[in-house]
Amino acid sequence: MKKIGIFLAFLLLIQNAYSQLISESVNSKRLQESRKIVIYTPEKYDPKQAYPLFVVLDAGYMMEPVMANARFYEYFEDMPESIIVGVFNTPEDVTIDEQIGFPQNQSAQFYDFLATELITHLSGKYKLSPFKGIVAEGRAAFFANYYLLKEKSIFDAYFLLNPKSLANINESLAAQLPLFKKPIFYYVATSSLERKEIYQATKDLDQKLRNTTLPESVSYYFEDFGGVSKNSVALSGIPRAFDFLFDVYKPISDKQFEEKILTLEENIFDYLNYKYEQIYQKMGQRKKPILDDILMIYEASLHKKDAYSLLKLSEFVADNGYKETALPNFILGEYYEQMNEPKKALKAYQKAYTQTMIDFITSEFIEKRMSALKN
Repeated sequence: MKKIGIFLAFLLLIQNAYSQLISESVNSKRLQESRKIVIYTPEKYDPKQAYPLFVVLDAGYMMEPVMANARFYEYFEDMPESIIVGVFNTPEDVTIDEQIGFPQNQSAQFYDFLATELITHLSGKYKLSPFKGIVAEGRAAFFANYYLLKEKSIFDAYFLLNPKSLANINESLAAQLPLFKKPIFYYVATSSLERKEIYQATKDLDQKLRNTTLPESVSYYFEDFGGVSKNSVALSGIPRAFDFLFDVYKPISDKQFEEKILTLEENIFDYLNYKYEQIYQKMGQRKKPILDDILMIYEASLHKKDAYSLLKLSEFVADNGYKETALPNFILGEYYEQMNEPKKALKAYQKAYTQTMIDFITSEFIEKRMSALKN
């Protein structure tokens, strides 16, 4: 029944997604013609909120799977709500001449169109966060590599599926990636059913990058899906890339709770603080801590009698979207109880009692705490 429920939710998400699509043409001075784009905005789009941007090349067949996966991940809070823009490029826009080895003529013009005109156009229409990603397949995937060769990459995340790789870029990528100080996510997926020389060039790139010392700022993932079709690589690679990219964004799992949090003897709060700082560092925007994450740290802090973490957690939730709820003062009351300061604990509970109840913190529950302290 759970699987059926998820499937029905997925169908509803897709239906809603189509109602949030905007199609338009963007005039380009670089190309001296226009390019059609399609824009997906989150269901509860707020013009005051900044959103990550994903640019999808070959939108005719790539937009739907990217959009569907993004909606699914957003629904379960496994990734931030994002603006997704599909670009209907031509084959010539993304073709790199093997003899020359870099964008020229039309591909150079299209390169500039994406980097300047399209981003500027979208920034004028929407409030974008600093985080930007590009998703591409085939020739377009290889073309996207050239944005990485700039000292300041305009994209922070690269989903490159079945790249039609040329060996002449391998040395340049291996030299450039270690130089990035800002976070870069680089995902490459291929299949042994790819043409032999292309498959080998992609494998050679992987080997070269594995032999290169990459900084912590660069997250590199390579997947060889073996003897599956190239279509399967594209469809499988998209959720895999989202999964890797937003690993830190996901809610704390039961396994993480048992293996990484309950094993801590002190300073348990630091785990939560580090998680949300990592999200900020990678995404360039603050995420409101989800209640389940907070309650896991709260539970572990109580279990380990970690008073420091209770105090820091109380301050953290007050500063991050829960100030008007009973949560900060209730946790503060727990802290004072652990510190054997019943008067201060009672005062904190009394204040919590006047605020909005949340989750397990009910007025009845607080009354019991206050009654126990008075007696």
